[in-house]
Amino acid sequence: MKHLVIKRLFDSLNDLEQAIESARVSLRAKHEPPVELLSRIDSYEEILRKQRTLGNDLCKHFTLENWQEVSRHVQLINGLSGMIRDDAREILFNLRSPSGEREKELMLS
Repeated sequence: MKHLVIKRLFDSLNDLEQAIESARVSLRAKHEPPVELLSRIDSYEEILRKQRTLGNDLCKHFTLENWQEVSRHVQLINGLSGMIRDDAREILFNLRSPSGEREKELMLS
């Protein structure tokens, strides 16, 4: 059971890594992708690296049955995932929503 939980954690980190790479490829396929979005994706990769480090530390605490540290590491990993999720949602919302100027143009046409 314990090993299954850890496997799922690292599987989800692998899925996140694939999603980040897919987003990077999609952005780079656009003519002149926004630099700030590419920068944000770079930050996602930094967060993912930190999550992997925390995941490895979590494994050590799991082995030592240090449940307080296991719980703390799970919370940290989940918090970092939440940061990426919330930021990605904001990006998607902004990409789908017309800017104020674009909205004015649409209303006037």
